[in-house]
Amino acid sequence: MYKRQITEFLGETKHYLRTFLRQRGVTTDGHETQKELAEKCFWTEKLGLGRKFSDDEAAQDILLARSDKLILDGGLVKLPRPESLAGAAHNPWEDTLASLPDVSRAQMEAYINSVGRKLGCPNSGGKTLGLGKGLFLSGHVKDVQFHGISPNINYCFLRAKVLPQTKNNKAPYHPWIVLNKSNGSVITAECSCIVGSWMRAAGLPMKG
Repeated sequence: MYKRQITEFLGETKHYLRTFLRQRGVTTDGHETQKELAEKCFWTEKLGLGRKFSDDEAAQDILLARSDKLILDGGLVKLPRPESLAGAAHNPWEDTLASLPDVSRAQMEAYINSVGRKLGCPNSGGKTLGLGKGLFLSGHVKDVQFHGISPNINYCFLRAKVLPQTKNNKAPYHPWIVLNKSNGSVITAECSCIVGSWMRAAGLPMKG
């Protein structure tokens, strides 16, 4: 099925773009620019969001997708949600990254490419890493923390807060990733940003 490019959405009026999003259950704050609305419309169509995801069934599907991404090794390992570890006083999040496994650029790029293929955007790893590096160097990435989960589990969490690039007064995004402790490979990830939310709604967990 043909899917439009961002440039085609840019040719539409703001009223059309807001209506397009509202009909698919995507909220707007009323202050987005034409470009921001067009980008939202592009990703909404790219991810196939053709209906609202506000009913109980869709909400349950999203919860299942969020849970499934943390079931690893053929079901032998089920990781906790990272937010559930917030109050673990005996095993807290670490501000130092001394225990972080070595992760290569090639490993990160391979993971991003694997997710990109699910979205029809193969070989997007290099560009995405460049954008991420720019955010980090410009001070948008804050409070990077590590959690080893358990000595008996070969996986760990890395999380951070990311300030929106264009609207610093907005609430920060909360990305996290799961890494293999032995080889540093990226296993799965999640983000509270709009694309991360759409992927969950579309049943596309960010799992390589």
